[in-house]
Amino acid sequence: ARGYPDRPASDAELDAKFLSCAAATLRDDAARAALEALRDIERASDVRLLTPLFQMADRPNSQ
Repeated sequence: ARGYPDRPASDAELDAKFLSCAAATLRDDAARAALEALRDIERASDVRLLTPLFQMADRPNSQ
């Protein structure tokens, strides 16, 4: 399996896994924005600015 030290996952595989996991709670555009922000987290002036990117999307019948 990929994702282990002896067989690391590629950036594309990590991106796909993140987007797949995020799809449960984020709209596609929000998940992609969050991914871009995470890629550049070392340059963030304040990581608290990332919090809104991870808020769940409004979905019908959600409680």
